[in-house]
Amino acid sequence: MDSEHTPGAQVRISRNGPYLVAGQLPLRKQTIGTNSEGESVEWVAGAAYPDQAQYALCRCGHSRHKPFCDGTHVQVGFDGTETASRRPYLEQARRIPGPAMSLTDVETLCASARFCDPHGKVWQQVRESQAPAARAHFVRQCGDCPSGGSWPGTTRPASRWSRSTRRLRSC
Repeated sequence: MDSEHTPGAQVRISRNGPYLVAGQLPLRKQTIGTNSEGESVEWVAGAAYPDQAQYALCRCGHSRHKPFCDGTHVQVGFDGTETASRRPYLEQARRIPGPAMSLTDVETLCASARFCDPHGKVWQQVRESQAPAARAHFVRQCGDCPSGGSWPGTTRPASRWSRSTRRLRSC
């Protein structure tokens, strides 16, 4: 979906309720694939849900029809008040410089998907980013992370990062 543009697509957050999605956005299940050591190494595409012009996605975690909302949020008294920091990402981030790339990390954004762990963890890989294999693992693992807690970049200042570099994320 990153490379596609869907005109008229919209996602709204309802107060204490579901995400309201409109604009014929495709929806597909994905799971985390692991290697023989149990490390998160890839996203595995699952079943695609039937296309709909609009749908409501569960946000409370209690729906019996996930990922869709079934109204259970009302019965459980779901409080959808946003608690995340509104401070800009780079103000929250810890920057870890490496010889060829850098890593910015905001641990509170971590989704615990563990894409950061294989091949010696991204925090070590950035220190070895001059080596092509370490750099390739680093960039791939950062791109697979769902949280956006950390981003790889070049050793240049953040204000000079390219748009494509900023889209890469890591745990």
